This record gives sequence, structure tokens and C-alpha cells, in this order.
Amino acid sequence: MRRRRRAAAAALIISASAFLGGCRRTLSSPITEQAFALDTIISVSAYETLDNDYSGQKTREAVREVISDCEACENIFSMQREGSALWKLNAGLTDTVPWQLADCLQTALDYSSLSGGTFAVSIGKVSQLWDFTSDAPTVPDDADIRAALAFVDDSKVYVSPKDPSDPEADRTVTMPEGYVLDLGAVAKGYIADRLKEDLLEKDIRRAVINLGGNVLVFGGKSGGTQQDGQITCGEPFAIGIRRPFAQSDEYLATVRSPDISVVSSGNYERQFTDENGNFYYHILDPATGYPCQSGLSQVTILTGPSADADALSTVCFCLGQEAGLALVESLPDTEAVFVATDGTITESSGAGALVNLTQ
Repeated sequence: MRRRRRAAAAALIISASAFLGGCRRTLSSPITEQAFALDTIISVSAYETLDNDYSGQKTREAVREVISDCEACENIFSMQREGSALWKLNAGLTDTVPWQLADCLQTALDYSSLSGGTFAVSIGKVSQLWDFTSDAPTVPDDADIRAALAFVDDSKVYVSPKDPSDPEADRTVTMPEGYVLDLGAVAKGYIADRLKEDLLEKDIRRAVINLGGNVLVFGGKSGGTQQDGQITCGEPFAIGIRRPFAQSDEYLATVRSPDISVVSSGNYERQFTDENGNFYYHILDPATGYPCQSGLSQVTILTGPSADADALSTVCFCLGQEAGLALVESLPDTEAVFVATDGTITESSGAGALVNLTQ
């Protein structure tokens, strides 16, 4: 059953509790490291120390190493950073890419197919025309947009399969000359999933990863049982969803879960209004080259893998509420909150078990 209310939504609040047990400490104030990377403020917080790490220093060093790994990802996924793997691919300097870029690109192409082309990773030639970060952004020339649209067709982009004997080997990307790939709708989620793997490999079992509003939590704040070295069924984290166009401390809802990814896409993040009062934002329609006109202000996806949540939030925004909701309902372990431009909220059938609206 759907719940409908009025308002609008994306961000987070994290809370915690503490107890002492065994050779680890569950922390009421987590060990947190921050950095500027991926064109945003990123943070990783550990809610439990490592074994016998009474000062917390070993845990902090492990978190710092993970943060450094995130910063290094820009050398793979950045469109703008000269010399990055994606930059070289887009510049036509190589067709061989690291396995991480190949995996992320394949995820994006899978969701492009799922969306029926409403979402496209080959939108890069068009998105380069729009500068939403400028102090004085302007609308690109319509002729330039139409010319760039000739280079948008995800069906012409192909990623070679993984080598089962060496899944971390470089792979090949084939695409027509002049194509430019934009992984902005998937990369942060994909990176968050890799950071989770890094943390678990370092034996950090309870953590929060926040990549500029893309939030992934695992292990719970405390409690839970241990299985194969991992914590399950822990006390839930609280993740706040902020109202779009509202103050940073004004929240629409709270999501409670010990293990989840929460990602939002909306028309309030990178946007501008021109001298004629026309409103433009960064989520572009591959058919027109202009912002999607789906009747939505925001979509929040709740699921396990952050790459899926990241991609789906954009896909569902582009599809619009009816088609986007139908897609979410067809996927296992996936929920969504849709916010229309008039403020009406629609939740997927199982979202009510996770989401508490604050109004």
C-alpha cells in the first residue's frame, strides 16, 4: 500500500549508542575521518574499535587508509581530471580500462537498458555543455545540444566480459569515435561499495560511509550477532532525508536500518534560474539534452548495494513517478520515496517499514 503526503526531500543524520564488550569498544562518538574528494565532502565513520585497540589509534589509521583509497578513485572515475582512466577513454587515448571502471560502466549500462534509454551513460557530450557549477551559468546553444545528441546511444557502448580466472584484469571498452561517457550517476555509489569492502577487509564491522549525501551503513550501531567475522542484525542507524530547497537541518523523514544504502537524486542540487525565470538542473534527458521533465523534485532509493541505489535514483527520476514506482516494485529488496514538484510524497509498498515521515 502506498502512503501519500505533502512535502519535499535528501541528506543524513547519524546517531549512535555505546557499550563495552570483549576486546572491542562500540563507540558513542565514532572515529571519523573526512576529506574533499569526488567533488564533495566525504566521510567514513567507524562505530567500533578493532580488537585490543584501546586508544582507537589503529582504527583511525585504518579509516584514514580507506579515505585515501576514495581520493585515489578520482584517478579512475573523474571526467574532468586530466590523465584519469575515464578521461583517457573519453579522449580516445585508450580502449583499455581498469577493472573498477569496467565494472562501474557495466552497471551503468545495465540500468540504461532497464530504463529503456531514459537514462544514458553516453550523455557526456551533452553534459559537458552545461556548467551548473559556474558563478554565472547559462543555457547552452540549442544547435550545440542537438549536435551533441548525435553522440548519445548506449547501445553502441560495449564492455568486454570479465576474465573468470582474473576478475581484476584490465578490460576493453568499445564505443564510436567522439563518444563521451559520464558516470556521475553511478560512480559514487560504486565507490561506496568498494569502501565497504575495504573496511570489512580491515575488520571494521560497524561503519557509516557518506559520500556527499550518498550514505551506506552496515553492522548497526551496536549489538547484533557475528557470522563469518561480520556483524548482523545490529541496532539500526538513523539516516535523515532532508527536504529539497530547505535548510540543511530541515528533514522530511528518517530511515532506520543497520545495513542499507540511501541515495537521493533531485532537481535542487545543481541548478539555476535564467533571466527569464526558467529553471534548469543537472539531470538531463538523453532524448532532448535538456533537464528531465518528469514531474518530480526528488527520488530516494533504499536498497543494499550503493551502486544500485545511486543508479536507480537517477533512473527513477528520469522515468517519472508512475514508471519509476513500477520499476522499484519489480526489484527485490528495493524501496523508494518519490517527491513530486507539488510536494506530494509517494512511497513504495515496503518503504513504510523503514521510513518515518517527520510531518
